[in-house]
Amino acid sequence: MSKEKYYKLIIYINAFVVGFIIMALEMAGSRFLTPYFGSSIFTWASIISMVLLSLAAGYFIGGYIAEKRNDPFVIGSIVFFSSILILLIPIYFNPLFKLIHNNIMNTNLGGFIGALLTLFPPLTLLGMYSPYSVKIGTKNTNKSGKISGNLYGISTLGSIVGTLGITFILVPRMGSKNIAVILSVITFLSSISLIYISVFKKQIKTSVFRKALLIIYIFIFLTFIILILYLNKYQTIKNENKNYIEVVESKYNTIIVSKKDSYMSLSFRKYSSKYTESKINLENEFELPLPYSRFMQLGLVYSEKYENILMLGLGAGTTTTYLNKYLKNANITGIELDEEVIELSKKYFNLQESPNYKILNDDGRIFLSRDNHEYDIIMLDAYKGGYIPFHLCTQEFYSLVKEHLTENGCVILNLHSNTNLFNPLYTTLLSVFDNVDLYSYPNNSNVVAIAYLGTKKDRISLIYKAKELQQEYNFYYDLIVLINLGVDPPDIKRDKILNDDFAPINYLNAIEGHNKN
Repeated sequence: MSKEKYYKLIIYINAFVVGFIIMALEMAGSRFLTPYFGSSIFTWASIISMVLLSLAAGYFIGGYIAEKRNDPFVIGSIVFFSSILILLIPIYFNPLFKLIHNNIMNTNLGGFIGALLTLFPPLTLLGMYSPYSVKIGTKNTNKSGKISGNLYGISTLGSIVGTLGITFILVPRMGSKNIAVILSVITFLSSISLIYISVFKKQIKTSVFRKALLIIYIFIFLTFIILILYLNKYQTIKNENKNYIEVVESKYNTIIVSKKDSYMSLSFRKYSSKYTESKINLENEFELPLPYSRFMQLGLVYSEKYENILMLGLGAGTTTTYLNKYLKNANITGIELDEEVIELSKKYFNLQESPNYKILNDDGRIFLSRDNHEYDIIMLDAYKGGYIPFHLCTQEFYSLVKEHLTENGCVILNLHSNTNLFNPLYTTLLSVFDNVDLYSYPNNSNVVAIAYLGTKKDRISLIYKAKELQQEYNFYYDLIVLINLGVDPPDIKRDKILNDDFAPINYLNAIEGHNKN
């Protein structure tokens, strides 16, 4: 292979690599942002728009510089500085995002600023490669259309591999910091290969200078790598001091298991304790530390029977484990989307399967669409860091849930009353079920709704049923007390029904509500 063909091959390979890094960094960027600003559509809009803005800026600037200095050494140096910026992300993102999170109450704006400060600088530099590579590749040739098409096509293929590789391979296997380091190393190697072309194509004097600069680049990069490794070790020690037992990054969440005194907690956010997903008392297996979860057992009062119980959004399984302790003959099925949550729950939260207690890794709606069983009680608790996935709170979804209810069965779900999403959810439930009763502790934003068909159940019969069950099972949380904590329904005159076609969940959930419980 001639030197010219060899150099052109390097240009093509780097087109693939840069395309790979751009999309991989976009996907990895979401792992940095979501623990602080959520995984709503607004966060993703910030990330995607920032990537496009960066590339647009890179294309303009790269095209201009390429006309002034058509030299692989220049673009190699630009890609090198991009690798340094990527390598710096694990150092500064925690303190930076914490600062933004604590000072900007609007998480949508905070997410946009976070994406701007994290993604814009390195991606702008990487975006400069495309026009630069076209300029280098079409030098001394009249096949500019073919070469530019090949370069952009190869770059797009790299982007596809980067998207799939990060999502399906790296994210489930390692933390976001390690992913950033890997992307930085790949970018660094790309820059070195481009500088290599220039070094060996130039005259001896120029070549010596560029070799010296190349050695400096390598030294700078290795210094930062050592710094990253040291800070990662320091951060691990710091996390241990914050009661963190284990931090796992799954395909869906950044999962934090922490312990304080005798309480073990599972959370999907690092700095928002109000979004704790599950909590247990290691010294009292019957305690349900999260108040709303105690109301979930009221389905026993509303349902005519409780032979088959389904839970969508299992979390650490605290509610279903509680019920399983008392209802020895009931068949309980828990559905959890995140397999890492299941594994951590088995490891730290005493979650144990048995012949009558099954745990399945699946999406709640997909499970129901494929399942042909009916259930006496269906419990829904699919909140993810304070948000409900939109496809689990629409009229179509609740209709699917209703199809899986036995006659005189009921649905129980946890809602947040302090956002403007609460009223539309209540309205949507009433569009599918005849009745929706609400329960909550005073001054608590978590409200448990119980939806059912048929005539409305009167308070006296519910209290009588609660007394019977309490006498039979002697539940740790007295059903008689819980059944008397009903709250008035909200004013629903102006609220629209949420459906698969239009359900602005993220927008409504981000707006503070003023419902009275």
